[in-house]
Amino acid sequence: MNEEEKKTQILHHKLLEPMTVILGQIGILLEGLAGDLNNDQKARLFKIKEASEKLINNIREHLKGSF
Repeated sequence: MNEEEKKTQILHHKLLEPMTVILGQIGILLEGLAGDLNNDQKARLFKIKEASEKLINNIREHLKGSF
């Protein structure tokens, strides 16, 4: 593994893993597993979820282009 591949792996770990945790927690909230949410709270969480998914896709595309 060359130096560039090592850097890409580190970025993958440091950027994607926390985002995966965030999405998991958002999913728990949206499913009501942590209590009931009102419609405004759900709408805000959906926006956060969508933005997080876009960010993850952008990170993946960037890292794919790094090789």
